[in-house]
Amino acid sequence: MGLKDQQRALAKLFTLSSARSDSLSDNEVLKENGLFIKDLGFIKDQLSIQISEFADSLIKKRLGQVKQHIPATCYIIKARLAEVFQDYAKNEPISGVKKHLNDSLMFMEYIDVNHSNFLKKDVYKSLYLFEKTWLKSILANRFICIKFYSFDVNSTLQKLKLYDNSSIVSLGSPRICFWFKSSPNKHVLYREFYPRFWPVSFTKRLQVKN
Repeated sequence: MGLKDQQRALAKLFTLSSARSDSLSDNEVLKENGLFIKDLGFIKDQLSIQISEFADSLIKKRLGQVKQHIPATCYIIKARLAEVFQDYAKNEPISGVKKHLNDSLMFMEYIDVNHSNFLKKDVYKSLYLFEKTWLKSILANRFICIKFYSFDVNSTLQKLKLYDNSSIVSLGSPRICFWFKSSPNKHVLYREFYPRFWPVSFTKRLQVKN
């Protein structure tokens, strides 16, 4: 077995929970993947523990990267963030140049499908969608999107620390947000607008109490 094949086999063990379960319970599977217990000098249980510990450290590192890209979404589920990300990441390997951006987007989709209860509040749903749109715009070859938000979502995202107390937090005025990307090698053009006049129905939820 060549070096690339061995690296691929090890990558499966380090990143996929199902691969570790299958491989470490079957000597023949280990041999097929080019991993021989006697050559490594560990008994199977010891190897399993070390691989699992290393896999956990990789997932924690992935979560650290994801937090940088989607801080609001991670804040929304902060009470169970580590647990939810562990469930998502244990069988979702990542690769590629923009792997952490893709990882963040896949994690958001996982939350939407499996933990939508976190997104029941209008404010949280808006913050989630705002970050998701940004990820999609960065990853896309070409992108254009216009969204309306009933508060200043960009400013609110940058001031999430305000939610750490129980006081009422001003969310600012409504915004129309615009994303545009003309080609893969161009940066995303982002603009937001605050028209002077708004219908009352658009401005009735400008404050939230945590």
